[in-house]
Amino acid sequence: MTEQNKPSQSQGETGVNAASIFVVLAILSIIAAVIFWGLSLTRKYQLSSTDKKLTDVKEETGALDDVDQKAKAVAAVVDNINQLDSVKNYWSSFLTELANQTTKNVQLTQFSLDEQNNLVINGTTTSYEALAKYMIALRGSERFSEVVLTGASYVPESGATPVVFGIRATTSGAALSK
Repeated sequence: MTEQNKPSQSQGETGVNAASIFVVLAILSIIAAVIFWGLSLTRKYQLSSTDKKLTDVKEETGALDDVDQKAKAVAAVVDNINQLDSVKNYWSSFLTELANQTTKNVQLTQFSLDEQNNLVINGTTTSYEALAKYMIALRGSERFSEVVLTGASYVPESGATPVVFGIRATTSGAALSK
């Protein structure tokens, strides 16, 4: 009987060992499941955190795009102002020069600039000689490169200034500058 008991004891010891191994494997499986679950939560958190960061970066980029567009608009306005300033006509010095060249017996009735920056002058004077002196005075100015008579007529009914004339004076490059 002892011999028969021995195999049953070894069967019982084997059963305990198998149960212990099963319990250990079950515990390891549970631990592994908890670890994998924890890792999956960490990844989900990392993904949601990355998505939030990406959204924040996109919002900041959008804000920077708005600032960049506003900066470009301001730069364009400043550039336009600089261009306007660079082509600004200094009328006061131009008109002073025109007044200095106009003699007492010449009256200007109209003057303007045409598209080519030619000064178009209409006026009256006492004689053709006074008109010639006026044209010579304009030619002597550094603001005009060419002075051409476009028309003149003697109108005795106009009183003290019977000569009506038209002149086109080509302005020099510095005519409308300081």
